[in-house]
Amino acid sequence: MVVGALVNIFLDYLFVLVFKWGIQGAAIATGLSQLMSFSVFFTHFIVKKTSFRFVKIKPTFKEILVLAKLGFADSLTEFSIAFVIFMYNHILIAKSGSEGLIIYTVISYISQLILMTMIGINQGMQPLVSLYYGKKAKQICRYILKVTLFSAIFLSLLAFLIGTIRPQPIVSLFIDSIEHPHLFDHGVYAFKLFSLSFLPLGMVIVFYGYFTALAKTRYAILISLSRGYIFVFFSLLLMPFLFDEAGVWLSMALSETMALVFAIVLYRKHKRSNPVTISQ
Repeated sequence: MVVGALVNIFLDYLFVLVFKWGIQGAAIATGLSQLMSFSVFFTHFIVKKTSFRFVKIKPTFKEILVLAKLGFADSLTEFSIAFVIFMYNHILIAKSGSEGLIIYTVISYISQLILMTMIGINQGMQPLVSLYYGKKAKQICRYILKVTLFSAIFLSLLAFLIGTIRPQPIVSLFIDSIEHPHLFDHGVYAFKLFSLSFLPLGMVIVFYGYFTALAKTRYAILISLSRGYIFVFFSLLLMPFLFDEAGVWLSMALSETMALVFAIVLYRKHKRSNPVTISQ
């Protein structure tokens, strides 16, 4: 993934700024970077020491359905990005006009980067938890969850602190403070408020990923669906009504907090009903 990201950055610069290929160059750069990531992964299957081989399989419909259910929570989270952007655009057009849309574009770039970071932590955790859960190594599963939560909390806190203490350098990457001082100040103000949503974000993503790894798909889907759709819709209706435009930027914090509370409730319920899985 690091190789793909670095290649994408370099080729974006080369194709867009040097060769002047525009958006077509950016698309080609993205495609080539994905091919590079695939090539790095594929080398694992061609070295002699690998323990994995390509084999013929005959999956049954039941097996396909089980796999689809396991991935459904993650897919809901991915699709929720588009839903959230659509909702925010709709509300901001009414509250702030084009200026609000510009600011949210800046915020959405950064928030998606943070979300993808948390999803990366989640995806790194899942195969480990699944492996040791299958071995009935409950203490190791518990330890992996603890480490993952700590990592997510640390990164969430770091994102929050940067967003509230020093958002100016981030906003300045997209909005010129000299040419558009009012828009820049407005963007800094909005980014500070929105950064509150980073605090609970990581823990929510970890919890639904943990349930996915345990094959508790119902809990994982409930968390993902509530976080990405139901709570967002509710928050974007309530918060702007109570606090006007400030409520728009704070609504995501409310949504993520409700999702975290819901995830903790489900976790405790699962802990009580499955003492062997995550016992003390």
